[in-house]
Amino acid sequence: MSGPLVTIGVPVYRGADQIPATLESVQRQTYPHLDVVISVDAGDTETARACEPFLKRDERFRMTVQPERLGWAGNTDWTMRQRRGEFYIFNQHDDQTTPDYVAALVEAATRYPEASVCFTEMHSTGLRTLVQSGVALSGPPLERAKTCMENLDHVPFRGLIRGSALTRTAGLLLADFNPFDSFGSELRLMTELALLGEFRRVPGPIYYKRLHGKNIHLTRNSFSNQQRLLEIGRASCRERVSSPV
Repeated sequence: MSGPLVTIGVPVYRGADQIPATLESVQRQTYPHLDVVISVDAGDTETARACEPFLKRDERFRMTVQPERLGWAGNTDWTMRQRRGEFYIFNQHDDQTTPDYVAALVEAATRYPEASVCFTEMHSTGLRTLVQSGVALSGPPLERAKTCMENLDHVPFRGLIRGSALTRTAGLLLADFNPFDSFGSELRLMTELALLGEFRRVPGPIYYKRLHGKNIHLTRNSFSNQQRLLEIGRASCRERVSSPV
């Protein structure tokens, strides 16, 4: 099977127990033309050792161990900037996908060249069971962006992002009050991508998320509404010092 190269970014920090299952899920993808970039944050040697078997047996996998702590947004953004593919997919280190996940999203992106993001349903298990369909976006750019901001939908962030659109964004910005969390960063990025193209929901494949209590978004439950709005606003208005993605 031939097709465009897809970079899958796997940022990880203290995930030695979870990441083997995730990398096995990536290896099982029916779409073979993959570039898998693993970024291990803050010199986490235990997690790096857990990834090494995949590097030895699959040349599509590559890994960098970051010497200093980048935080979730910084580490994820780093994988975006290191992409080699025409498309980029974010895969959290403790999540898995169905084997047809990449193939179905690439097929949809080829069929809908006006789409900046193609995504699927997200099924969460663990602390609670939840199915999130995500919000598809169409129509004029400002209408898409408005709908994106109104829904604050995280599901499309797990989808296939067109590299030509990602290049025109500022990437993931760091929050002022907690750069290792960066609340609102992915929502601002999704709004930028909504201005650049449609969000297409693809039926069939599934992104599986495990809620085990240490998920970064669960730590945000203690944030006040004022703190949430403040950080989203700061991320939306802040200019990035470095070059675009």
